[in-house]
Amino acid sequence: MNDWTSNKKTLILIGVLILILVGILLVETLPKKEPGVPGDTISPLFKTKIGQTTDNNLSSQPDLLKKTAADGQTVYTFKPTSNLVGNQVITEGGKAVFEKGTILEQQSKLLLYSDYVSKYGKPETAFAGSKTYGKFEKTYTYASLGFALKVNPFTQEVDEVQKFAPTTTEEYLKKWGDDITSFVEIKEQF
Repeated sequence: MNDWTSNKKTLILIGVLILILVGILLVETLPKKEPGVPGDTISPLFKTKIGQTTDNNLSSQPDLLKKTAADGQTVYTFKPTSNLVGNQVITEGGKAVFEKGTILEQQSKLLLYSDYVSKYGKPETAFAGSKTYGKFEKTYTYASLGFALKVNPFTQEVDEVQKFAPTTTEEYLKKWGDDITSFVEIKEQF
């Protein structure tokens, strides 16, 4: 009887170890959420590609408000919903040149700034202050890669991602940096 009890305990232990290994393998093979930038889309309703998406593509999208600006740009703004606040696409000459919006993970969690640093390295520049998000908000630019991040400095959550054609920081500030309240570059250790 002792041999049977001993064998039974051994079989149970082996079974538990196999279950643990299978669980680990399953978790490792699940797709991981990575920060979305250059080629990725910000707006989950359609796939905006800077320089490729056209006014016709955008006009066919539901729940989109269209406004023509004096400078010839067309501004498309999503009607606010629970997970789309301030998502916007701007076109010039009929093609998308700028997109901004919030990327939410599952359960409406924002991505973290560290996710982007892990994937893309240190930002090229950083600026403080935002007309939209307040004086403490930081804007980290990856202008040569064609994106910028609006980051809450207290939580490190990415409030907004902006996509545009790769450019210089100076050109980004002139063309798309109107939300930044201080153009004085922050010298921080990234």
